[in-house]
Order: sequence, then C-alpha cells, then structure tokens
Amino acid sequence: MKQLILLGITSLTVLVPISYSTAQTAWELADQYALMAIERNSELAGHYADVELAQSGVDESFGAMMPTVDFSSRLTRAGGGREIEFDVNDFLPSSALPVDVPPTIIPFMREQEQETKIGFVQPLFVGGGYYHGWMAAKFREKAVKAGYGVRAGNLAFQVYGSYFDYLTMVEILKVREKELERTQEQLRVTNALFMEKSAPEGELKRIQAEVAYSKAEVIEAGIRVNLARSAFNRLLENPFEDMPGIPIQKEEIKIPEMTLQQAIESANKNRLELDQLGEHVEATNEMRKAVRAKYLPSLVAAGEYGFQGEDYSFDEKADYYMISGIVSWSLFEGFRSNARSQQIEIELRRLKNRQSWVSRSIELDVTNAWLSMEGKIAKHDAAEEALEAAKEGHRITKQLYTEGMATMVEILDAEAILTGASVMEITSRYQYLKALADIERSTGEFASYSSQ
Repeated sequence: MKQLILLGITSLTVLVPISYSTAQTAWELADQYALMAIERNSELAGHYADVELAQSGVDESFGAMMPTVDFSSRLTRAGGGREIEFDVNDFLPSSALPVDVPPTIIPFMREQEQETKIGFVQPLFVGGGYYHGWMAAKFREKAVKAGYGVRAGNLAFQVYGSYFDYLTMVEILKVREKELERTQEQLRVTNALFMEKSAPEGELKRIQAEVAYSKAEVIEAGIRVNLARSAFNRLLENPFEDMPGIPIQKEEIKIPEMTLQQAIESANKNRLELDQLGEHVEATNEMRKAVRAKYLPSLVAAGEYGFQGEDYSFDEKADYYMISGIVSWSLFEGFRSNARSQQIEIELRRLKNRQSWVSRSIELDVTNAWLSMEGKIAKHDAAEEALEAAKEGHRITKQLYTEGMATMVEILDAEAILTGASVMEITSRYQYLKALADIERSTGEFASYSSQ
C-alpha cells in the first residue's frame, strides 16, 4: 500500500511540472495571458461577428439614401386580343376614290415587341427617414462594440482570476511537498529511535499517520493544480497539458492610490455597460425621428432611357427617355406609424430605467469590490504575522527538541501550525490579487482590452 501511494505521488509530480518566468510578477503575466485569451478565445470571436454585422447594417442603411440603378430587357410575343378596323371609306366620299378601298385591320397587340432600358430612382426628400435610419444604425454599431468590450473585459477578469487560482494551487502543492519531506525525515529518525527502544511505539504510529496524511495532502494538492491548470487553459484555448508560467517576483501588497469615491467616478466614466445603454438610447431616439418622418410627404426622382420596337434595333428611331418626379404622401396606413411611435416611446422608457438601475448597480459593485480588497489586505497582513510567528515557533521547538526539552509530538504540532500558516499566507496573497483585479474590472479599467 505504501508503494502504491509513493508511486501515485511520483506520477502526480510528472503531471504538474512548472514553467518559471525570469523577470515578471504574477500581475504582469496575467495581463499577457489576458491578451492571449482575447486573441484566441473562439466564444469572444463569435461575439465580434456581431460587431461586423452591425457595421454591415450601417452600410445597408447608408445605401438607402443612394440612387438605385437597374437594367432590364424584355421580349414579348403575343397573339389574339382586340383588333382595330380602319376604313378610309368612312372618312372620304365615294366620288373621291376611284375604287372601294378595303378596310385596314390593325391588331391591338403586337405579335412581337422588345424593350431594353436602364433606369434610376433617387430619393430626394423622405422627411429625413433614411438619414435617421442611418444614424440609428451607427449608434447601434457603437452599442454592439461596447457590448463586445464588456465581454472582452469579463474574459480578461476571468483569466486573471483563473491564473491566480492556478498559482495558489502550485504554491500550496510546494508547501505540502515540503511537509511530506519533513514528516518522512521525522519518521526515519523516530523509527531508528524505536528500534533502539528510545521512542515509544505510540509516537512512531502517530508519525506514520502524519506521513500518510501528508501524502494524501500532496495528492489532493496535485489534483487541484491540474484542475486549475485545465480551467485556465480552457480560457486561452490552449492544450490542457500546457504549463502556465510561474513568476519569481512577488507583488507588493498595497491599496490602490485612489479613494472609493474616485473609484466610483472612474467606473461611471469607463464602464462600457453605461456606454452601451447610452448608444442604445441614441439609436432609439433616431428611430423615433425616422418614424415621425413618415408623416411628411416624400419626393422621388426617377428616370429611364431605352429602346422599344418589334425587333432589336438600337437607333434613333427606337430610343426613348422618360424623367419623372414623384410626390407621395401617406394619408392613412391603419395607425401603424402611431403604434410604432408608441413602441419606441416604451423602449426609451425601458432603456432609461435600465440606465438608472445599471448606474446604481455599478456603484454598489465598486463599493463591494473596494471593501473586499480592504478585507483581503487586512487578512494578508494577519497571515504574514501568523507565518512569521509560526516560523519562529517552529525554529524554537526544533532547538528544544535537539536539546531534549521537547517531544516529537510538539515538533509535529509546530510543523502543522507552520504548514497551516504558509497555506493561509499563500491563499490570502492571491486573494488580494483577485480582489485587485475585481477593482480594475469594476472601475472599467479592463475596458482597454476591448481595443486589442
């Protein structure tokens, strides 16, 4: 059983090799990984397609103000139908003609006719409807871009958090491995003393139990490293076995150089959620103007130039042109424009209410992130004090044990306290970094990732 456990630890160690960076902090590495995720993440790329669709919608709306030009050619064959009888005898006296002239039969429809033409239609005035529709499309495009920026910032925040979780698990694994090394050395020494009958069997059994417990903790820590690494690589769409870099430099734990009120003001200025809603409001206002334009008359110019005849003859005798000015005014359309206006007014109220709610939510979001960061800093300060005390207590206990004034049980207790303090310091340090990332997200600083 012991051999199986050791084999499991060995194979686990193979699964979690570590890649070290030479000159970067965890925050700097997280920033680089966030940029990589934005470039590679296929889900985010799918949302960028929404931006491209919105851009295409702007082009389509602008095209409505441009002239339409088309070419057509028609060839018609017909038979039957009415006939026109023209009798010259009905118009002239019989004495004027030497003989009777038979009537001429003219078919009302030509047996064959062709028409080839090119035409254009140019809106001259439609009450500004096309223009406001184009402006609405431009505001919608900005709103979609802001929505993409929100998603990019959220992805960056997820990368930061996932990377810090991975680093937490890696450092905890190293602490657990050191703990296992110490307990194994203690087991070796105690076993030798037991063989010399200088240590009781109960003490030996306790250390054996501590070794088994430490092995289990190493295995559990290794599993968590692998899970955290897989979650991190999923965001970057890297192979799950890729090893993220490990920084050598530690972060300085400090409060950002701003007050809570300044953080809230920064959020109101930078949060893309507010920009997104603002652009939607502007787009809806333009749509309201476009609907109102339907109550005004419209003026359209149209023209065509082409050739007509019984055969395809493109000469001066067959050509023609036509230019038209068309004025139209919709007097009644079943109250559809009125209903559309009401819908737009309702949408505007909904968006403005949403703006107010989001603004208050952002203020609460920043406040919570700020309070959380202050709590994480205080927790880390306490964890550092606990770690320093645990190190000193462990050193004193080892010295007393060497002098025969402390038992192995006291050594084990001191090492358990040291291990717990080390894990708490590691956890609190990366919790601070996650809280700092949450401050960056809540104040809109991660909006810069949307331009990448």
